Amino acid sequence: MSAIPASPAPAPNLPSLLANIIAGRLTGAEAGHCVRVNHLPSDLARQSLDQMRRQSLVPGAILRLLDQTRNLPEDVGITADRAIEIRNRKEGVFCLFVPASEHDATASSLGNSFAEINGPELVDAAYTRFINIHAPDRVREVASEVNRVFSTVGAAARPAAIDKLHFLIAAQERDQASDADGMGLELWRIGLIPDPRPTFDNDLRRNRQAVGEISRPTRLMASTDEKIAKLKLTIPAGRAVAQALTGLNHHNPKAWCRALLDNGGTFERWVPLENLPADCDEVRINPFRTQAGSSDPKIKALITDAPGGALFAQVGDKVKLKVNWETFPKNTTVSKWLLELAPADEEADGDEFAIDLPTLEIKRGTSRTGSLSLDLGLMADDELPQSAFKVRLSALSEGGETLVNSSQEPLVALSDEFYLRTAQENTDPGSGARERVRSANTLAEGMLRAVTLHGARFDEIESPAWTPAGPAITFSMRATARETIRIPFNTLLDQLQQKTLDTPGALGLWRLNGEDATPATLDQIVGTSSPTSGTPEEERYLRARKSFFARVREQEVRHRIEVSDWSPDLIEAALAHARAWVKWLDAATGADLIVARSVDTLDLRFGEGGRLDLEARIALPTHPLRAL
Repeated sequence: MSAIPASPAPAPNLPSLLANIIAGRLTGAEAGHCVRVNHLPSDLARQSLDQMRRQSLVPGAILRLLDQTRNLPEDVGITADRAIEIRNRKEGVFCLFVPASEHDATASSLGNSFAEINGPELVDAAYTRFINIHAPDRVREVASEVNRVFSTVGAAARPAAIDKLHFLIAAQERDQASDADGMGLELWRIGLIPDPRPTFDNDLRRNRQAVGEISRPTRLMASTDEKIAKLKLTIPAGRAVAQALTGLNHHNPKAWCRALLDNGGTFERWVPLENLPADCDEVRINPFRTQAGSSDPKIKALITDAPGGALFAQVGDKVKLKVNWETFPKNTTVSKWLLELAPADEEADGDEFAIDLPTLEIKRGTSRTGSLSLDLGLMADDELPQSAFKVRLSALSEGGETLVNSSQEPLVALSDEFYLRTAQENTDPGSGARERVRSANTLAEGMLRAVTLHGARFDEIESPAWTPAGPAITFSMRATARETIRIPFNTLLDQLQQKTLDTPGALGLWRLNGEDATPATLDQIVGTSSPTSGTPEEERYLRARKSFFARVREQEVRHRIEVSDWSPDLIEAALAHARAWVKWLDAATGADLIVARSVDTLDLRFGEGGRLDLEARIALPTHPLRAL
C-alpha cells in the first residue's frame, strides 16, 4: 500500500512569522526581563501579539500593546505609566509592543530597562526565514526575479521588505490553492501592475518601467496620454490603458495598481508594439581583461591589483565605464540597447544598495559600444556596496521589451565580474599594482573589520607579506578578492622589536638619548640592563619569556607580536609569560622591582646643553601586558 503524500504546510502569515521570531528572542529570559518591540504598524503589532498568545509561544509572559488612548481591552492595551509599573515590579517576562504611531510620544519614558527589538529588523528576519524555510521553489524564483528587477533603481522606487513579504505570502497561498498561475495578480502589493499570465515574472522589468512612467514621469505635469505614449503600446492597448487609469491617483502605485484588478487594466492588456524575434542569435560583451589577466588598458575606469586578480571599477564624478559588445551575426540591428550596472549575484536583495545603480539606454540599434556613468554620488569608499557587480546588456524592442532570438532566448549578455572603489585611491608606487587601502592599527582590528563588514573568513585570510618603504614598513594580508589588510609599522620600532625578540635575556631595557630632531637609528638605542638578584621568580620569568619569544620568532613571515598567528600554543605561551612577570613583580623589591617594572620599555630623553626638554617611556609590543 503506497504512502499518502504529506500535504504541504500552510503558508505562514506575517504576524505568525514575527510572533515566532520575537518568541525566539525571549526564550530562556529570566523574570524581570523587559522588551520593547518598536516601529511596527499598529495593526501588525496587535496581530503579532495575538499570535503569541494564541500559540502560547512564551508561557507566562506579559504581552501588551501600548495604548495611550485607552481604547483597547485591558488585557491587550496598556498605558506608559502602567507599563513602567510592571517593569519596576520585575515579576515576569514583559513584552511591550510600541507601534510606530506611539513611539515618538513615549520613547523617553519607556527608554530605561527595556531591551529594544526594532520592527524593520524583525521584518527583514521574517523575510529571510520565509525564503529559507517556507517558500516553495516557484516562490523563490519569483522573489529572486523581483530583487533583480528592482536592484537597479533607487530606494524610493523599491518595494519595502514588508510589502515584498505580503506579496510572497499571498503568492504561496495561491500556489497551495492550486492557483500558481495567478501569482501575478498579487503584484499590486509591491507596486507593480497585476498580471494574470503564468509567465508574469518574465515581464517584470517592463512592468516596473511602465509603473515608473505612470507614477514618476520625466515631466512632472505630464498628462495621462503623454505618459502612455512613452510606453509605446499598440493603439488599442493605449486606449484601453488610458480608460483604466482614468480617475486614479497616479502618485500611489500600490493603490492604482490594486484598482486595475477591478477595471480590466491588468498587464496582459498593456500590449507593446510588435516584438518579433530579432535577427540575432547571440550578443556578447567583450572581455574586460587582456589575455594576460590584467584590466584592458583601453577601459580607463577599470583596474586590477595584479594579473588575474580582482577587477575594480573606479567610481566618481565624470567617470564612465566603456563597454564594447558584438552581435552574431555581426550586422544585426535592433531598436535600442540597455546597459545596466547589476549585482553579480542575481539573487541579491536590492535593498542592500542604498544608491541608484546607473543605467544607459542607447537608442541607436547599430551601436556596439556605450559608456556607463559611474558617478554614484558617493565619495567615501566605505559607503560603496561591498558585493561584486557586472554590466548587463539587453537588446530592446521599440516598446522596451527584451528581444529574443529564434530559440526564444532573451538577447542579454553579462560582463566580467568587478568590484567598486573610489577613483581617489592611490597606486602602490613602483609596482604598478593598485589596491584598496584598508589600514588598521592591529591585525586583529583589520581581520575583525574584514569579517564583519566585508564578508571575509578567518581561514581564508592569506598571503602575508612585508613591504619596506623608508621610515615605514607595511605588513599586508589578503582578506578577500578585493580587500587587503595593511598594518603600518615604524621601521625603527620594528627593528627594535626584532632585536628584543632575538635577545630575550636583555629584558628589553632600552634608552634613546638625543639632542636634535633628526631621525634616530637603531645604533643610537642602547641597552640599560642592570644587575638583579637572580631570584627564583626572575628565573621562572626568564624561562617563560624565552619560550614565548621563540614561538613568535619561529613563524616564518608573521614573526612580530602585532601580526602573529595566535595558535593555542602561542596564546598559552603569552599567558605564561604574563603570569610569570606578575609573580616576579609581586616578589621583587628594591632594584629588582625597578628592573621588573621597566621590562620591554624604551626610555626617550631629549635635550640640549645638559637641559632635559623631553622625557617619555614607550611600552614595546613585547611587553607582557601589551602582548596579550
